[in-house]
Amino acid sequence: MTDKIISRETRDKLLHEPQSRSMTFARKGMDEDARTIPVSISSEEPYRRFFGNEVLVHETEAIDMVRASRAEGLPLRIDHRGKLIGRVKNITLKNRRLEGVAHFSKNSAEAREAWDDVRDGFISDTSVEYDIIEISENVENDDNTVKVTRWRPVEASIVAVPADATVGVNRTREVKVMTTETTDQGAAPKKKGDELNIADFEAARKAGKGEGFEQGQRAATERITKIYRSYEPYLARAGVSELRQTCIDENTSAERANELLLEWLGGDPEPASRTREQAPSSHGTVQTIADEADKWTDGVTRALELKADLFKDPDKARDERRNNEFFSMSLYDMARDYLVRNSMPVKGLDRMGIVGGAFTRAGGGQFGTSDFANILGNTASKSMLMGWDEAAETWRTWCRIGSLSDFKVADRVNLSSFSDLEEILESDEYKRGAMSDLKETIQLGTYGKMFPISRQAIINDDLQAFTAIPRKMGRAANRKVGDVAYALLTGNPTLNQDSTALFHADHSNLGSAGAISETTLDAFGALMAAQTSPAPRAGETGATLNIAPKYLLVPRALLMSATKAIRTVTAPVQGTNTGDLTVNTQYGMWTPVWDARLDAYSATTYFALADQNLFDTVEIAFLDGVEEPFLDSDDGWNIDGVEYKVRIDVAGAVLDYRGAARNTTS
Repeated sequence: MTDKIISRETRDKLLHEPQSRSMTFARKGMDEDARTIPVSISSEEPYRRFFGNEVLVHETEAIDMVRASRAEGLPLRIDHRGKLIGRVKNITLKNRRLEGVAHFSKNSAEAREAWDDVRDGFISDTSVEYDIIEISENVENDDNTVKVTRWRPVEASIVAVPADATVGVNRTREVKVMTTETTDQGAAPKKKGDELNIADFEAARKAGKGEGFEQGQRAATERITKIYRSYEPYLARAGVSELRQTCIDENTSAERANELLLEWLGGDPEPASRTREQAPSSHGTVQTIADEADKWTDGVTRALELKADLFKDPDKARDERRNNEFFSMSLYDMARDYLVRNSMPVKGLDRMGIVGGAFTRAGGGQFGTSDFANILGNTASKSMLMGWDEAAETWRTWCRIGSLSDFKVADRVNLSSFSDLEEILESDEYKRGAMSDLKETIQLGTYGKMFPISRQAIINDDLQAFTAIPRKMGRAANRKVGDVAYALLTGNPTLNQDSTALFHADHSNLGSAGAISETTLDAFGALMAAQTSPAPRAGETGATLNIAPKYLLVPRALLMSATKAIRTVTAPVQGTNTGDLTVNTQYGMWTPVWDARLDAYSATTYFALADQNLFDTVEIAFLDGVEEPFLDSDDGWNIDGVEYKVRIDVAGAVLDYRGAARNTTS
């Protein structure tokens, strides 16, 4: 290893500006109905940059997966600056590669057109944007290879033209910047390896001529960025922040802004605070830059969660309220502060323009595209999950939880018991046993609603828009799962295995009418214990299952009588004086569950169910086992703001009748 250190300017460029690499679609796994296609996001393949080769370390501790691991995944856009057209989800690290699945939206024309191009093969490459957090300063070998030891994927985009195809990996196209050496004949290209040449320089120059407008934008962004960087170490000094904003608003040059800063500081250039810290590393010296964007995002997120009453610990809430500088800000103030910190000019913008810019920002600075909208979405998502958790639902108590990988009809096989073992006499041969299988089917359904967060809601500081509403929708999602589960009991569906209803005399799971008592509950136990498994094959009989009931499901109207029947240690002796008592044989044998949905069905009907972990009865399944609802967003599909979609993918099915019984009080 040689001690070639990349320059400070190069390091600052890498640590403060988003970087990008390409990823490719895996057309083999494309699902046209769902509009999904697998993508390979990144690997440790060296990538040629202007300073040398860059290697992204692909280890668990090297990749900040906070954004990528969210349920909604990473945003998928057109050329990083275009319309949001979908998400890249299910992002995982496999064999030192990041892989995921691109989901194209079905709600916008741009997304549909992009999907058509991908499907038809006109577009086959995408680019992933990422932030560099830590860089190993030591350079390996003579090819100036620098390792990125900590990095964060931010968003993805589809691109029409791959770049850097000479190394065999599709890359994002970029203009290469050449360094020069001054000679007697003037400036001459300086090679780094065999990468740069006159043709590259000429191509870059010609491309630049056609991008005058973009150059102007870059110049404005560069001016603001320089001002931010020069003022940043002194922001703790009184008045420095205000002076910086004045320089930005009045279009002051970066050089003049520096002069004004020195005049303000009175010639004392020593900063009051530091944002850079040195941390030793076994791989060489690593410089960790305090990520101001992450600090801002974290502070604003906590402030919003505090305002939304999402803090459970009152002591932590009190400390946060006292120390969080953003807590006193309105939503509009946060939007404006976001643009200012993002090096975006706000002078001349009205309140609608500022909020709109915060929603749809695309440009330089230290923040990722649409971070402000993501913060609102994260708060809404946490509110939704809180509503999900606090919903008063009982289906989870007695239902078996399953997982489905897609929306196709799936079979659930109920295997019978094995053939009875037979005595094997001396010199006898063993006979083959058999098992029959009875199939029931299950299929996922999607349930959801959309709600908007408009610019007006931000200006009006309407916290209800993304706290109370998502919270209620989280409860509604949990309620919908309960509807699916209880509908299976009250709907008495027909089973595939014998074309007979779940509760039927032929299934021997109907009790004799009677109030909930020691007698009727014992009858439930007798019915279940006598159930037999399906015959392994013709001519044989099923085995006795000895099923014991566990759950007593009752309408609210029967809760009191059910509680007395199963929670009383002693019971009156039948036919004797009421003072004579005996042990209640049902005490401690049941778990009571009541639900008002059963009242709506029948206030006199009650059910017995076996342990769902021992016997198949009712299954509630979720897509890929994800039980919580999902919050997705799009900035301005149908409204002037951000639109959120809450959905849950769930299925329910009765798997067998043997672990269920039903009775009525009269």
